[in-house]
Amino acid sequence: MVEGWSEVDCPDLWVWSVDQDGLFTVVNTRRWIEVWVLPDPSVSNRWCKWVPRKVNIYVWRLRLDRLPTKVASQHKGNGIPCSRCAFCGLETESVARLFMRCEMARGIWSAIQRWLDIHFDQMSALVDLFMWLDYVNVNVHKRKVLEVVVYTTL
Repeated sequence: MVEGWSEVDCPDLWVWSVDQDGLFTVVNTRRWIEVWVLPDPSVSNRWCKWVPRKVNIYVWRLRLDRLPTKVASQHKGNGIPCSRCAFCGLETESVARLFMRCEMARGIWSAIQRWLDIHFDQMSALVDLFMWLDYVNVNVHKRKVLEVVVYTTL
């Protein structure tokens, strides 16, 4: 088994193939995961340091559409007889419906807008909400506060 093996007079070395320098860094690992592992690059692993970890994980799962909605349960073959929204009963219960398009969700977002004295157009998808957060014209501190309010609301 050891035929052809020769001893080299140098220390063992671990090389991280993700980075060009061969060094492990959390930043490069995160970038690699976002590019090669996550299904959609628009759903980056966006963490807000001002909220608890479980809120970040919840929002991440929400953005990946990995919450147990009625539609998701039906796709997995679970025997849910009615897939209508639990709040209004008008459309099927999806992530977009529950968090953005349902009358109850729109009422909550309207109250948040009045409370913070801001305005954003009626959004029908979470991607629109996060895009708005990225490009809203406010200072960095207020943007962080807005992000905390959005994460907590979700």
